[in-house]
Amino acid sequence: MDRLAAAKSNLPDNRDGKTIYEKWVKPAAVSTDQVAGHYAISSLFEPFGERTKIYCYNVEREDYTLEVEGKQKLAVGRARFNSEVTTESASLGFAVLHLGDHNIAGGASHFEKIEDYDQLKASLIDSFSKADTTQALQALTERFSGGKTLSLRTLFRDEQRKIVDLILKESWPQPQPPIEVFTKIKQR
Repeated sequence: MDRLAAAKSNLPDNRDGKTIYEKWVKPAAVSTDQVAGHYAISSLFEPFGERTKIYCYNVEREDYTLEVEGKQKLAVGRARFNSEVTTESASLGFAVLHLGDHNIAGGASHFEKIEDYDQLKASLIDSFSKADTTQALQALTERFSGGKTLSLRTLFRDEQRKIVDLILKESWPQPQPPIEVFTKIKQR
C-alpha cells in the first residue's frame, strides 16, 4: 500500500495509487463467500457436476441436496472453493430457499463442525417437506445472520441477468396451441 501511495495520480480526485486501489480494485475483488453464494443460488436453476469452474474458482462439491415442491426449491450443500489466482481455498456450507418468482433467501458460511451443517440440513429439509416456510426462513436467518445472506443480488452480474430471465419466463403464462375443435366447427 505504501508503494501504491507513492504513485501520484494526475487526477486530483484520485490522489494516488492507494486511493485508486481502495476505491476501484478492492471492491471489485471476489471472495470465496461470494463465489459460494453465487454457486448456491445458481444451483437452483442449473445443474452442476461434482466439479465445476466459476470464473477463476474451481468448485468441488462435498455434499448437495435439492428439494422441490411445486414452485418452491431448497438447496443445501457444502463445497470446497479454490481460487486459481490467489490459491485461497475454503470449504463452505450453504442453504438457499427459492419461494417462487424472485423471492430467494439463504446464506453461506464456514461450519466449525460438520454436525452443525448436518443439523441445519436436517432441520431445513424437515421444515421444507412439511411446507413450513416460516420455520425454514427462521432457521436460515438464525444460521446466516452475520452478513452472509444470499439473494439475487449475490449473483455475478451476467448470471444475475440469465437467472432473472429464467424466472420471468417461468412466471409468464405460456401460449397455448390452438384447439382443433374450432377448426372442425369452421369446416362444417
